[in-house]
Amino acid sequence: MSYLCEKHRQELQNNPEKAQQLYQHWFDTAQTAASQQEMSTAIKACGWAFDAAQTLVNSVPDATQTLEAIDRLIQCGGYLATLYQHLGQHLNACTLLNAITEYLLACEAVQGRHSETKHLIQAKLRDVQLNANAIGLVH
Repeated sequence: MSYLCEKHRQELQNNPEKAQQLYQHWFDTAQTAASQQEMSTAIKACGWAFDAAQTLVNSVPDATQTLEAIDRLIQCGGYLATLYQHLGQHLNACTLLNAITEYLLACEAVQGRHSETKHLIQAKLRDVQLNANAIGLVH
């Protein structure tokens, strides 16, 4: 699932600092909108934050920053899946959680030579499964 257009995605890939700032802004906007029952705005902003988080996973230079970026991706993706679930959009929620799982498995394969990072990514995969279970999705 992709929420940003290719042009904006590329802009964030070229500027990880901006991606991090926008991630936080968009995630905060999503939470505020959801608390005010503005679900369309919440989903859009959270989707943009999700894309920014995914961009950060791809662009950070070391394992520690990669894990921090993965935490953002899981946090935001889990929240977005919860928003979808709240609106009865179960298919979108499942698709999103499956995409996160596939993405983390790809990260795990790339990080395979770093056993500590691989172990932490496996723990993050378990977090995604727990999130799916918590919001009532079979994942």
